[in-house]
Amino acid sequence: MRTFAKQLCLAAGLMILVAGVCYGLGYGFYQHKPLRDADYFSLYVGDKTFCRTVNYYDEKGDAKRVAALLAYAEENAMSYLRRRFGKDKGAAIVNACELQRHEALKASCRAEPHRQVEHLVLEYNKPTVRKKKLI
Repeated sequence: MRTFAKQLCLAAGLMILVAGVCYGLGYGFYQHKPLRDADYFSLYVGDKTFCRTVNYYDEKGDAKRVAALLAYAEENAMSYLRRRFGKDKGAAIVNACELQRHEALKASCRAEPHRQVEHLVLEYNKPTVRKKKLI
């Protein structure tokens, strides 16, 4: 009789545990909202170029390397947009973006050295792309 009671209590406890986990997962998925294009625009995933690297070479006076780093970061950001939004919409977004704004990027890098240059490129272009109603 004791083993039957232990088995019954163990089974009830495991059922409660499984039901709680399933409820938690179900509630989490119920509350989840899909991301909009504007949210995906800022979620850059890819190669990283850090502002502190740009600042380092800018302080050394190596303008050629700074220009190369900023161009590389812009290319990374634009290729992310092409991958993220597909062939047609991605190309339209990339065409709407303003590139070669190196002075503005350098100023942003000086203000926030912990950031990635790719994020700054995307943030700089987000209002322009939003104005053209692409996101």
